[in-house]
Amino acid sequence: TTVPATKAPKSTAGRLVMRRETKHRGGKTVVVVTGFETIPSLDAKAVMTLAAELKKTLGCGGTMEEEGTERRIVIQGDDPARVNALLVARGFRVSGVTR
Repeated sequence: TTVPATKAPKSTAGRLVMRRETKHRGGKTVVVVTGFETIPSLDAKAVMTLAAELKKTLGCGGTMEEEGTERRIVIQGDDPARVNALLVARGFRVSGVTR
C-alpha cells in the first residue's frame, strides 16, 4: 500500500501586524504595518520598496518610518482589507486588523 503524501506547510515571508490608528493625525485614519524587524531578509531599503509598491497599487499616500530598530509602513486611508490582500499576495502572514 502507498502512504498518502502530506502537504508541506506553505512557506511564508514572515509575520506582520496591522493596526488602524487615528491618534495624533487630526482625525484621519491610517493603517500601520509593523513586524519587519522580525524578518531578517527585509532591510530598510526592502521595506521602503514594499511601501512604495503598496502606495502605488493602492493609489494613496504613505511612508516608511523608522524608530530605533522598529520599522513600520504607514498607509493613508481606512482600507486594511486591501492592504492585507496585497501583503498576503506577497507571501506574508498578516495578523491584527484585516477588515
